[in-house]
Amino acid sequence: MKINRIFNTVLVILVVLVPVIQLSSGTSSGEIGLKNDVITEDEKPQTDGGLPAVGEKPAETAPTPTPAPTPTPNPEPITGDKELDELAKNILDQIITEDMSKYEQAKAVYDYVDGSIKYFADPDKSSWINGAKEGLGLRQGDCFTYYASSRALLTYLGIENEMVCREGGRGPHWWNLVNCGEGWYHFDATPRYEKMPDFDSFMFTDEQAADYTYNVAYYRGYPAYYAFDGEGLPERATEFSDELLAVKNSGNADEEAAADAAAEG
Repeated sequence: MKINRIFNTVLVILVVLVPVIQLSSGTSSGEIGLKNDVITEDEKPQTDGGLPAVGEKPAETAPTPTPAPTPTPNPEPITGDKELDELAKNILDQIITEDMSKYEQAKAVYDYVDGSIKYFADPDKSSWINGAKEGLGLRQGDCFTYYASSRALLTYLGIENEMVCREGGRGPHWWNLVNCGEGWYHFDATPRYEKMPDFDSFMFTDEQAADYTYNVAYYRGYPAYYAFDGEGLPERATEFSDELLAVKNSGNADEEAAADAAAEG
């Protein structure tokens, strides 16, 4: 009986101590838990799609900098000068309509420059831009001013034009070459003296320029009126399209009607 009690006591002691001994042998200093339950670096929970694991603090990211606004560039002046652009725009708003063809626009420019600028013998010729400013702003100038003013308005409208200058004669004379899409023609908005022969100087050919030059020299003793050096200039057209003829004839009819009305008055 006594032996049985001793045996039972030893058995109880073994039952209590064996797990403790196993637990102690499966851990190292600072480790808590069973050997088979220790979590290694490779066994840490993996994140899904870059998201932090449960209980893990999200990594801080630098805020995306807001790009600085791109400054809006100032558009280049159409004529090369802002003040001249304003002058040209204000005038064209009064004389040009949306339904006009390029020839009609050019004729409106011709009529405006020819009729609104007063001839003045000593204008600013330092540059065509300054000449155009004087013509469109002060409404005065000589043939250089008429050329420059026409150039400014035509350029603003997107109509090609070039400068022509007289070769020889009693003094310089300037006018334009203009291309409305069907060829280059002479364009001279400068009014002529009353004693000069009549001539339609809106969109004329080399042949017409030569004929008028001969007439002026023969009948008025004024040589080389439209004499020029064509080298370096665009090739000029030799004939008129039906569209251009219609515009030229319409302009002539308007001038004749105005002259008749003035005579009757």
